[in-house]
Amino acid sequence: VRFFRAAWPGQLVALATRSSLATVPALIDGARNRLGLSDRVVGFGIPLAASTFKPNRLISSPGKLLFLSWVYAVPIDLMGYLIFVGYVMLLAATTVGIPNQHARHVTLPAYVALGIPVEGVVLIASVDMLWDFAATALNSTGYLAATSLLPRRATAPLSEPSPEPAA
Repeated sequence: VRFFRAAWPGQLVALATRSSLATVPALIDGARNRLGLSDRVVGFGIPLAASTFKPNRLISSPGKLLFLSWVYAVPIDLMGYLIFVGYVMLLAATTVGIPNQHARHVTLPAYVALGIPVEGVVLIASVDMLWDFAATALNSTGYLAATSLLPRRATAPLSEPSPEPAA
């Protein structure tokens, strides 16, 4: 319940803006004030997660691939699927969390390489905005979840700044 209360303001921003980067201030506030995470953990975790962690891509892109393979009756073998997922993982860590910047033009060759017709990928991209709201809420929730796990996983404190040399 505490996590839901901490994530809710960020999810509202995500639903309103479709920008996971816009959720960062609300997530920082929720992590500090509702989850009681330290400034050091929050200041490290949320910006790192926001810049590299896009969990929706690991769900939506493979889901689109499986849907399109079913619609067009294109069989996808396990190795092709795993390579596709690996490729999407790399893209997820290198794209910005702003609306419609999920590199459709970069993923198109991966779909085509697996035999999915170009027109299918273009058609499904035309309705992408419909699930982009939920995808952005998933991303922002993932940022907070990853950050809330940091204190439990950290084994050593962050290093303190070195003292100024005496004059």
